[in-house]
Amino acid sequence: MGATASFVGLATLAILLASPTRDYPFVGLDLIEYVPRFIDTDLVIRINGLVPQWYTPTFGSGLPAFANPQHYQYSFIQLLFLIVGPWTAILVSTALA
Repeated sequence: MGATASFVGLATLAILLASPTRDYPFVGLDLIEYVPRFIDTDLVIRINGLVPQWYTPTFGSGLPAFANPQHYQYSFIQLLFLIVGPWTAILVSTALA
């Protein structure tokens, strides 16, 4: 029972990690939209520290950041972005989730 459960767990993890890497370097799902936002927030954190990012002038005419419910400044994946590269942060957060 233990070996079978371990095998199923590892097979599931392999499938989950193969899904975003299938079309590498092109990322799928919603990662195309959010990776630039993660990189922008990473720059803001490195320059200003852990203060709220109210507005991001990086994208065209700018986007409101803090009031946006899809802004992930204080998230686990953003913490990983500070430690490792973007692609590794995506894979590690996917594996841990």
